[in-house]
Amino acid sequence: MKNPQSVPAHSWFYLHPYVHVSQKKEHVLLCNTLNGDMIEYRNNPLIAELVRRLDNARNAYVIRIEKENMNPKIREFITTARVHYIGDMVDSSLVIQKPMQLRPILRLERQIEELSIDVKANRLLEKDTIKGLVNWVSIHINSTCDQDCLNCQKMFRQFPCCHKSQKSKIWSLEEIQRLMDELQGYHIIKLNVLGGNILLHPQWRELVQFFNQLKIDKEYFVDVQQLVNNIDRLTCLSDESKLTITLSFPINQKVIENWLLFNKKSAITCSYRFILEKEADFVAAQELAKTYGLTNICYAPFFNVENLEFFQKHVYISRESLMDSAFPMSAIFANRTINRFFFKRLIIASDKKVYSNRNAPALGKLFQMKIDQMVVKEVNSNRAWMKVRKNLTPCKNCVYNSLCPPISNYESAIGQNNLCRMVDSDSHPL
Repeated sequence: MKNPQSVPAHSWFYLHPYVHVSQKKEHVLLCNTLNGDMIEYRNNPLIAELVRRLDNARNAYVIRIEKENMNPKIREFITTARVHYIGDMVDSSLVIQKPMQLRPILRLERQIEELSIDVKANRLLEKDTIKGLVNWVSIHINSTCDQDCLNCQKMFRQFPCCHKSQKSKIWSLEEIQRLMDELQGYHIIKLNVLGGNILLHPQWRELVQFFNQLKIDKEYFVDVQQLVNNIDRLTCLSDESKLTITLSFPINQKVIENWLLFNKKSAITCSYRFILEKEADFVAAQELAKTYGLTNICYAPFFNVENLEFFQKHVYISRESLMDSAFPMSAIFANRTINRFFFKRLIIASDKKVYSNRNAPALGKLFQMKIDQMVVKEVNSNRAWMKVRKNLTPCKNCVYNSLCPPISNYESAIGQNNLCRMVDSDSHPL
């Protein structure tokens, strides 16, 4: 690149094809998806109009600029764009014809549009496409549990975990087999097994033997308290199985000690998920992990209505956190079209009701409605899979909506879509 300060008398100004453009009225954001650099301007009509011209499909990221017509703000913008490898200029006396630029095209968005067209035309059920639309299934094999956890009926709506119901509901081995038969042809890569307390299932060993035969990733979820008097029931898990143990404070450390003693003799891959409701929980989790040498640790914040300040400080998105993140173009395009937290995932409750998300209405009931039909219903109703920020208030009016993480269960729990700390400020390069 030549000196960024030098500007030919007559030039073609262009954006690089790896640049993401977002504009809401006079608020402009340009992101270099290779190095993460961003430039942002607010309340500058000249720059807003310039970027609008660049982003016009007919101009395809390339416009002609005359040096004599440049005002200082435009000149500053061009210089900044060149410094951050967001845009550049070429002397039009050297390139008479308008250069061709490969403006990024969202192939995924076209595929989703075609998918919606097929749904509306009732053609999706006739196509093999539908078999590629589910690859992750979570099933609650029972609803019984002998524990009385305080937030049992709330946590499972924020992250995958067990929960019980007043009426005992239990899947039989035959029903599980029937489910897997119906999923034949789908590209299932992951099966999550949850309860209730899965270790109390009357056919537990038979179920595990069946699951062990499946050539897919399997993950079993238990609460640490559910291991009391039940640890020996884990011996039937295969070596490639994964176990996630959820730990909520206060934690019975004796149970952890018994589990670790048992796990020394097994090859089960185990991860520990600590539930955090306040900062002190994080400190306690780190101390506990250090004391017992726990590895494969993750954390799940839990919104309990009274800890909004904790979420605002540790969960909400800020401009600074976005600046520290990488934004490959593929992720940006995905955020504009699908919800990567929910897409291609189904949750089947202990009562056989099927959900695309536990905070949305059920799609139907298994064995009364075909999974194929429920997939079509989800694509058509857009309950979770394609719930994206660009379509939701107030995010749809924000230039960051394709950079922020997808809508999650926390938005439903808190009751607002914009879990962020975006601060309005005067326009300036980031």
